[in-house]
Amino acid sequence: MIYSVIVCYEPTEDIFVLISSLIKQNVYPIIIDNSENNYLDFDSINCVYKKLGENVGIAQAQNIGIDLALAQGAEAIVFFDQDSTISDDLIFRLYEPIKLRKTVISVPIYRNLDGNFFYQIVKCNRLGWRKKIIPHTEMSNFHTNIVISSGSMIKSELFNIVGKMDTDLFIDHVDTEWFLRASDKGYNALVITNAVMNHTIGDNLLNLRFMKIPIHSPARRYYRVRNSFKLLTYAHVPKLLAIRESVFSIIHQILIVIYCPNKSDYMKFFFKAIKDFLKGNMGKIDS
Repeated sequence: MIYSVIVCYEPTEDIFVLISSLIKQNVYPIIIDNSENNYLDFDSINCVYKKLGENVGIAQAQNIGIDLALAQGAEAIVFFDQDSTISDDLIFRLYEPIKLRKTVISVPIYRNLDGNFFYQIVKCNRLGWRKKIIPHTEMSNFHTNIVISSGSMIKSELFNIVGKMDTDLFIDHVDTEWFLRASDKGYNALVITNAVMNHTIGDNLLNLRFMKIPIHSPARRYYRVRNSFKLLTYAHVPKLLAIRESVFSIIHQILIVIYCPNKSDYMKFFFKAIKDFLKGNMGKIDS
């Protein structure tokens, strides 16, 4: 059976649309709730709901969900964010190549919420040189080694080979690190181009003439900056890629400080991110 791990934080009732769609597609949902304040009532739904009572981060929450799914004998696990929206045939399209043993990881292509473009997919070689691919529904399936977790389906046996998510990262780059770790062991993700999922990146978008920058809160930017530098320490993460992520995290932070409000907060969390990385303070930010 296919299980789904959905990590949520202060979710709204919109999450029930996703859960209902998964159940209709014969997927058993596991909801891991990182909320610290508000909780929804899942008692009337055929799912596993685990309330943690604190925000332990997406990595640890996903690991808890993975353990629950594996204990139930899951054949494959598909991951979603709480605001994910999926089509009625997404699970079938993702599972078919796994069932046919063409891959152990399948991922969709992602369309922005307005439906007017597909997000580019990036893959890199062992040195870290990046290749950008603009996907569309008419192209053939292809492999990549850089994936976002939402919408990804992974055959359960792979977690015994690759391991689970790195809780040091807490949130940002958790998926980047894991999929590069899987690729290092010989398992790349197959992009299923007829499996389409609506998605949005960031709370907002700083649209400059020369680049588009996803805008997150100052605290979230802390993890983005700190974890970009953390990528430099992994042997399976190509060094050129890690250097690029680190440099661009600094450039993005400077531009966000210039163009966005809360400048002092963005600066404070930026310097704290660098300081904590140098001191080896990982996991959840301390108060």
